[in-house]
Amino acid sequence: MRYSLSEASIGDIEGIYRYTLTQFGTAQAVANHGSLEQAFERICEYPQIGRQRPEIDELTRSLVHRSHTIYYEIRADHIFILRILHGQQDPMRHQIR
Repeated sequence: MRYSLSEASIGDIEGIYRYTLTQFGTAQAVANHGSLEQAFERICEYPQIGRQRPEIDELTRSLVHRSHTIYYEIRADHIFILRILHGQQDPMRHQIR
């Protein structure tokens, strides 16, 4: 299975990269980006790995990855990454879908 990214998740990834670059430098920003990609691949291998999030939507699942939570949906032919939020961000205050 493959994955695709929502516009919002692309913005999240860019924001995470910029923040990490500013705070911790290039090496850590690149490492974090690679780690996120590995998490996406793991979700593709094991789509049910994340927990269901009925408070958001009956199709939404989430997986905690380091200090972030990846919100996604299992579609017929791929995983759709909805958002990547910091663990301290309240998903009910951010538009997940």
